[in-house]
Amino acid sequence: MTFSLIYGKGRSFVGSYVVLYRYPNQTDQNRVGITATKKIGKAVVRNRVRRLIKENYRALAPRLKKGYDFVFVARMRTVGARYQDIGGNMKALLLKANMFSQENKE
Repeated sequence: MTFSLIYGKGRSFVGSYVVLYRYPNQTDQNRVGITATKKIGKAVVRNRVRRLIKENYRALAPRLKKGYDFVFVARMRTVGARYQDIGGNMKALLLKANMFSQENKE
């Protein structure tokens, strides 16, 4: 998985806290990448944002369809956001992208 391939050929879904890119990967597992640019803030801030996104993805991952590469890009609003806000935004984007498997759909 290269980020440039997913940015170029994948579908994107824009939310208020994150941008989701998805692309099929021809395997039976999902892979995820998380980016936070220097515009977000210094390393401590960027790492906190990445941790929040990673933990929200971990909670949602068992219910997702398999065989996709995901890239989550943090937006500026993510800096002051709460865990629940980011999680709700990520869930909404994954629903919009139709990524929840049918047997696990809420």
